[in-house]
Amino acid sequence: MPEREPPVGDEPRPVEKPAAPRPTDLDVDNARVRQEIAERMEREYARCLSLALRALGPGYTPWMKLILLESDYHRHRDRPPVVGATVYKVYRGRRS
Repeated sequence: MPEREPPVGDEPRPVEKPAAPRPTDLDVDNARVRQEIAERMEREYARCLSLALRALGPGYTPWMKLILLESDYHRHRDRPPVVGATVYKVYRGRRS
């Protein structure tokens, strides 16, 4: 079926974009909390990178944080688990 031509003088109208919704108080609070977490993680990454550089030399990149908990932490749900150690894994070279 052949395509019909639009009538003369019938120009396409630009589509108006709807206005972005205003953030709610919860949105604002969540953004603040996410920013605090991001800053804390950035400080921790920098600390780990510094440790790797001092202990192993250049070329090592922080990769993973492991937190070792006491073995019966699941029995004490009324209090936070006791952290036995925090370990940072690093890698050298390129990650694939």
